[in-house]
Amino acid sequence: MAVGEVLGMERIEFSDPVTRAHIVQLTSNVTISQNLYFEETAFTPDCRRVIFISKNGAHRGARFDLYRVNVDGSEMVQLTDRGDFGDCHLSIDGTCAFYTAGTDVRAVYLDDARDEALASFAGAGTTAEITLGGDYVFARVIREGDRHALIRIPINGGEPETIYEGGMFCHLTANPSGQFISWVTQRVAETREGTWRVMRTDGTDERAWPAQRWTHSSWVGATDRMQGGLLPPDRALSWAHPHDSEHEIIAEGAYFVH
Repeated sequence: MAVGEVLGMERIEFSDPVTRAHIVQLTSNVTISQNLYFEETAFTPDCRRVIFISKNGAHRGARFDLYRVNVDGSEMVQLTDRGDFGDCHLSIDGTCAFYTAGTDVRAVYLDDARDEALASFAGAGTTAEITLGGDYVFARVIREGDRHALIRIPINGGEPETIYEGGMFCHLTANPSGQFISWVTQRVAETREGTWRVMRTDGTDERAWPAQRWTHSSWVGATDRMQGGLLPPDRALSWAHPHDSEHEIIAEGAYFVH
């Protein structure tokens, strides 16, 4: 099927045998389909559409591409057709999806599948993951010598800017306002101050979070605070502002873990 062409509905409806909850399964083709990672926005602001990735064939070596569908299962559309599709994040207004492809950071529009390059790092590295905050897309680019660079890319035009470079890092997340960005470094000896890091998005004021035993974390709306679940033996959620000296427990109990 061609990019931008509306595909047939694959919806299956059923009830959970235990809870009796009504479930709508959006995909049923004989290929692997999956939701985006939890750090990435997938639903449009009106909650009427969702983007997901799916393999474009039921065979060994089939590649993933990006699709969008209405939450009732109608109007499924393939948005990309590439051999190098990578990470993805929906724009704040829900009109387009930013994604990585080889050495590019690109944008594809949900309504007409129009696709355009936002930045290209050909000859300078390979894009690995992206996050979105304020008026910027932030990309992790892997350069020669396994050096990982954090690049700030203006959405509305302008030159990409390197704001950090170091060893391997992951779980890149910018806060909604675009004022702060956080990541997890994989080489503790490189910082000697903890693996959970945060920095202003102009490249200044890099520091360790006061919580270093978070499992996963996420920004909390417009509060400029991050929350995360604590590793055992703690059974709790805590949160902190980048400039706090201590993190604060906000909920705890037997089921708060990871």
